[in-house]
Amino acid sequence: MKMVDRKVIDLVLLNLIVFFTCGQTSFQCPGGVAFLGTEYTIESGTNNYNGLVWARPTDNTYVATCNPIPTCSFVAGYNATMNVTHSTLTIEHVRVIDACTWKMKDANVVDPIPVDVCQLTVASLPQCSISSDKDTNSLEPGTQLTLTVDTTGYYCSVEAGFDLTTGHVTTELGRYNVSDVSDLTINTNFSVDIPRFGDVTIDFICDRNWTVRCNGVQRLLKSPPHCNITSDTDTSTLDPGTNITLTVDLRNYYCSQQAGFTLTTGVITETLLGNQTMDNVTDIVLPHSLNVTSDHFGDVTVTFTCDSVPRPLDCDGVDKLSGATPSTTETSAVTVSNVTTPGLESSTTPTSPSPVEENPPTDATLGLAIGLPVLFILLIILGVIIYRYRRQIDMYLVARKKTQTELQNSNFNKVE
Repeated sequence: MKMVDRKVIDLVLLNLIVFFTCGQTSFQCPGGVAFLGTEYTIESGTNNYNGLVWARPTDNTYVATCNPIPTCSFVAGYNATMNVTHSTLTIEHVRVIDACTWKMKDANVVDPIPVDVCQLTVASLPQCSISSDKDTNSLEPGTQLTLTVDTTGYYCSVEAGFDLTTGHVTTELGRYNVSDVSDLTINTNFSVDIPRFGDVTIDFICDRNWTVRCNGVQRLLKSPPHCNITSDTDTSTLDPGTNITLTVDLRNYYCSQQAGFTLTTGVITETLLGNQTMDNVTDIVLPHSLNVTSDHFGDVTVTFTCDSVPRPLDCDGVDKLSGATPSTTETSAVTVSNVTTPGLESSTTPTSPSPVEENPPTDATLGLAIGLPVLFILLIILGVIIYRYRRQIDMYLVARKKTQTELQNSNFNKVE
């Protein structure tokens, strides 16, 4: 009975230790993934230790020793702190040797039992480039396509993987185990169908997924639609104000997200269709009425926008709106020459010179309108001067009159 009780107790204790350790590991190892060359900090409770050591996973090297609290020593590339409740270990620049399970040990016990603290995954995100054996901007359903994915500088301390997504289809490219930073080239072949049209991305898997945007091929696009433009009116001789209807016939188009069409006539651009979603290849006829102005004269073009990428279309039919050529009447200049007729003297009829047109009456009216106010102002000024200097003027006139009288008397005496 005692033996059974002992086994039950041991089993319960073991379960409690496992539960505590797993819970502690998930909390103390935030993210669980560290990138090569970056700083990473691990935190743990002290388990009531008076002193502890941090052991590196790959070689069991003690990279930090904290004993007694709070004194810590550590090797180059690491740092550590400790108080009565918890301890932290900082890896200054994560390396390949830092991957796997970090452990903590009691520094004051001989042959201590290590406690798992953090299952650390070390990774390096790759650079990538995608190339194709065909033009990925002009594909038709059923086309056999080969994409080549070149990756450089990837690493994962656990199993690494690559997935390719084209449109709405994801394809596994492979799973790999590597011991150091590596490069990889992968070829994949498939038949293009409607769900594969759209963005092209690579997912790098290392404990979790990272979507990597690659250089090169960015998306798979269907071939541009066939386009034909017709009009209910002759578009080569249009007068401003004419109402016309242009009909745009679009065949065999598809867009994985939203499609749209615009019509440009001269310098005027108008929306034919916007934000259309579809499940398959589509045909559509779009009539567009407009009242012609001089701004509409010029080239007629249609632009197809798919996944926010505009693509001018090469349309058949109407390609220009032109104004009507104004009618001109040619006037023939007749020149009369002196003609000598036998028996008659040549004569010329003098041509009266063209009368010189006088200035129109408006010039005189304008001059009068300007002159009268000026004259009125001058009279006012003259009146003010006379009023102000009237005494001087009176004295001057009296003196002048006296002088004239004296001069007349003097002349009279001389005559006598």
